[in-house]
Amino acid sequence: GEAAAFVRTFEYEFPASAGVVPRDYTSGDKAPDLEIIGAPISFIHHGEERPLDDANVFSLAPIGLRPQSSGTIRLKSADVFDHPIIDPQYLTDKEDNDKKVLIAGLRLCLKIMRSPAFQKYLDPVPTNDDPSSYWWPYSCSDPDAV
Repeated sequence: GEAAAFVRTFEYEFPASAGVVPRDYTSGDKAPDLEIIGAPISFIHHGEERPLDDANVFSLAPIGLRPQSSGTIRLKSADVFDHPIIDPQYLTDKEDNDKKVLIAGLRLCLKIMRSPAFQKYLDPVPTNDDPSSYWWPYSCSDPDAV
């Protein structure tokens, strides 16, 4: 089955979070700025390959709920059948708050997946702290360093 959790990332202190603590742009005192969804699905090579039908998989994904970045949608022409020009401008807010929320979410997902409850389901990946590694950040020895 699927699962979801809602988090206020700016209320958590991560050991390596200096400069990564997001600002509170939520709509209220108890409103979240991040959703973490979990589902028994996997993406191999960014969805270009199908996983095995009998594969036992589980994925966690952080989703920013109150992005500060804003993009544009413009008409390409007066022709109603022309697709509009969409420039989402993801992760471009001046304070980098959107990135900070997602970094905090990624760190939290890594901590959850590395918890004792998940250990028997994970295939070990050799530790590699090189950000250019295929397995990084999953292989990083410290999720807070991500």
